[in-house]
Formats: sequence, C-alpha cells, structure tokens
Amino acid sequence: MVTTEKEWINRATVAGMIRKDLKREFPGIKFTVRSRSYSGGGSINIGWTDGPTTNRVQGVTGRYADRGFDGSIDLQYYINHARLADGTIVQIHSSGTQGSMGAVPGFREELPPGAVEVNLNTGYVSCNRDFSEAFKASVQHLIPTNIDGYDRERWEWRVMNETEA
Repeated sequence: MVTTEKEWINRATVAGMIRKDLKREFPGIKFTVRSRSYSGGGSINIGWTDGPTTNRVQGVTGRYADRGFDGSIDLQYYINHARLADGTIVQIHSSGTQGSMGAVPGFREELPPGAVEVNLNTGYVSCNRDFSEAFKASVQHLIPTNIDGYDRERWEWRVMNETEA
C-alpha cells in the first residue's frame, strides 16, 4: 500500500499568496484579504472598491478555494490541489455534485511532474466588491429610468458588476 502525505499550507499563508497574485494582476488596486477560522472550517474574504469586476478577481482567486457549494441541491463539495514546482497552486480533483444529481461536474487532472499534493484548508474564497459614490455616478447614465417592465435593482446590479472603474 502506497500512501502519500499531503503538504499542509495554512490559511494565512494562502491569504498571502492571494495578495501577491492580486497585486501582480491588478496593480494599483487596494485589496483586503482576510482569513477566518470557525467551527467546521474557514474562509478567505477578499474586498475592494471600484476597480476590476468580481468575475475578473474570481478568475485569479477562485483556484484557491478547497470547497464549493451547489445551491441547486444544497450540497457542499471539496476540491483538491497541488503546488507546481514554480509554487503555483492548481486544482487537480473534485468529485463535484453530478453524482448527487447536482449541477457541478467533477474533474481529475494528472499530478504534473514535480508537483506536490497540498491541503490548503481555505474553505470558501469569496469576493466582495464595493462601489464608491463617484463610480456610481459615472455609470448612472447606463441604467434605464423610463422603460416599462424592467427591474431597476437588477439593472443596477448588472451595470455595477460588469463595469470596471
């Protein structure tokens, strides 16, 4: 029987890795990256004002999450990671939720040469973008004001979350 020990990387170290990635990807944007521990797990919360869209930030930070949630069946699932020889963290396996009638597909990647399996113990990684009053004023003209049957809150959300400062 062959057993392999996973390297453990603590949540605070992962938060530092996320800060470094965000600084490289979005120079000049101030992010807050906070790690939290609680009974049953933990999380890393990322916040910023204006700047890149939430989807762009999640594209950089999402790979660090070791849990996901499928709201279609109210089920949490786990994600396994590896650290490549250059220090980059990649996702290598998740069973997803399709086997439980959910919507999240599973995947399995081969462990790349020189990579080491790691346990990040991050839990969820969430991104929370705030908007300055100046930014809101700058996109106000994009939000319709006189169209019957539209949902103003939904339009505001869409404009704010698809527009970069």
